[in-house]
Amino acid sequence: MSAQSTLRKFATPLTIGASLLLGVTGILLFFHANTGLNKLAHEWVGLAFVAIVALHVAVNWRPFLGHLKRPTGQAATALFAVLLALTFLPLGGAQGQGGRPDFALLNRVAAAPLDTLAVVLNESPEALAERLRDAGYAGADYDASIAALAGGDRPAQMELIKVILATPRG
Repeated sequence: MSAQSTLRKFATPLTIGASLLLGVTGILLFFHANTGLNKLAHEWVGLAFVAIVALHVAVNWRPFLGHLKRPTGQAATALFAVLLALTFLPLGGAQGQGGRPDFALLNRVAAAPLDTLAVVLNESPEALAERLRDAGYAGADYDASIAALAGGDRPAQMELIKVILATPRG
């Protein structure tokens, strides 16, 4: 068996498998329904996918060139090149504007001191700080923020918010 046929034996199945994984994990990430290792798998398989696609193109070089000679292949390539270029443009105007408003709000909530969050949650800052300390956040004090307590780690911030939103005691 030649090297070319050995490569061909693996190139398409790897492309199919990686496409399936990337498609499913991409949809989950888009809808914020990812769990466990979805994001990690999406990122690492995405990197491997670049090599897999290169392998697929290498073993299918003639058909690849044939597609690029046709108007449909040229149009599709040009479309995705333009879309790629657009992904490098910043969203919104001045710094801090644009992007998703729910993320912007979450960033502001995470940066707010706990005594400010206590007012919004209609509970005492003392009770909120105590609940957080009981949950293992030793640095929880009136002037601490979610971002500071979680070390800037978004999943840790979400866990901390769950504790904050838990029904207050007494």
